[in-house]
Amino acid sequence: MNPPIFWIGLFLLGIHALAQAQPIHGQYFSNTQNNNRFLTAHARSNGEVLLAGIYQSKPFLVCTDTQGQVRWHRVYVPMATSSSFQTIKPTTDGGFIAAGQAYCAKLDSSCTVVWEISASLLSFSDVLQTADGGYCLVGRSTSMTPPLGEQAYLLRLNAQGTLLWDQRLSLGSNSAFHVVEEYPNGDFLLMGEVGNGPTNTRGLVERRNAQGNLIWSKLVGPGIASAALMADGGYLLLGHNTLVKTDANVDSVWAQTLSGATFQTLRPHPNGSFLLAGQNASNFGVLRCLDANGTGVRWAQTFPITVQGTIGLFDVVVQTNGTIMGAGQCTFPRTGRRGYWVQVDTQGRILSTWPLPAVEAAWTLYPNPTTTTFTLALDQAPNAPLQAQLFNLQGQVLQATTISTINTTFTLTDLPTGVYVLQLTDPKTRTQSSYSVVKQ
Repeated sequence: MNPPIFWIGLFLLGIHALAQAQPIHGQYFSNTQNNNRFLTAHARSNGEVLLAGIYQSKPFLVCTDTQGQVRWHRVYVPMATSSSFQTIKPTTDGGFIAAGQAYCAKLDSSCTVVWEISASLLSFSDVLQTADGGYCLVGRSTSMTPPLGEQAYLLRLNAQGTLLWDQRLSLGSNSAFHVVEEYPNGDFLLMGEVGNGPTNTRGLVERRNAQGNLIWSKLVGPGIASAALMADGGYLLLGHNTLVKTDANVDSVWAQTLSGATFQTLRPHPNGSFLLAGQNASNFGVLRCLDANGTGVRWAQTFPITVQGTIGLFDVVVQTNGTIMGAGQCTFPRTGRRGYWVQVDTQGRILSTWPLPAVEAAWTLYPNPTTTTFTLALDQAPNAPLQAQLFNLQGQVLQATTISTINTTFTLTDLPTGVYVLQLTDPKTRTQSSYSVVKQ
């Protein structure tokens, strides 16, 4: 494609290439900034984990160490008004390629943008670096013409982010590709879904050559959301809570329905087993480990919240030390939606979680108003000591203490009448919650 046609094509697609997204440093996703969640994760060879998702309608990354502690976090500001990261993969230069709703960015080893693409009508589910150093992205395209709906979409870029070709497939009103792999000869294996509604889809598997031309296409099981390569060269496919085992030609061998939870993601474990991440009917997060055949359960773990909240896991990765990390979101009636991750050992035993529900827990102050004392009552003991500070309206700290029990009493006898603010801080996650107290 020559340059003039290329730029016209980009305009028609709504793509803006090579415009630098500006990372926002020092902005923390606390309970006062609650519209965030993690949609995918990547375990780095140095033991760190990159958690990627959406923050205030923008793509963002969080880097954790081997213990799950935050090392740094960045929010990116692309040209599209609502964007996210839904997939992130390593590249041969030590950097990364990340993509999601309306956005794709090539990042260097420090996760600074090298080049970016904003595409308001596209949503990317998977991306890979091709053998020639370029990239292939798959997902869905939303048509401006209502009858067409959402169409399966694939895009091919060179190493500099220049468009080589793209295809939108008119397969049905609700079709998408969610998985892309490259064959040794440069062909692509594409997996996704096709149908006429969100609950009436079939698994779509296609092989296309390096130019995007169709070689073969077949329907396999229900709509495919995730896939993992098996030791025998076949695949294990996940879709609509059904596992489908295929042979190397991606023809179905067996299928089984998963019970006990709704699973979003299937990932291979280095030991040959498979990991599932999702949410059960009680709105608790769930991780499940399957054997190498995909038929038996090695272990399962549920992550409940004792307060009126929910947890859902969207991805799971294995760190270099063998620790397993699930990533997703937790929601609370009072503070909304926040990114969530949990670490478990090789048997599924919980090692750490973020955020700890201590600050988010349901808590009350009584009596309020008060004349002498008031009590802070948590509905559960904090998992780690909390810092409590009492401020006046001028911002002066009047009292400070550490809270490790359910009930803590504060004395206001020596303070004048007026309004005061009690602030709780979790020193591990830096989350904060505040409440006003009136002394009469």
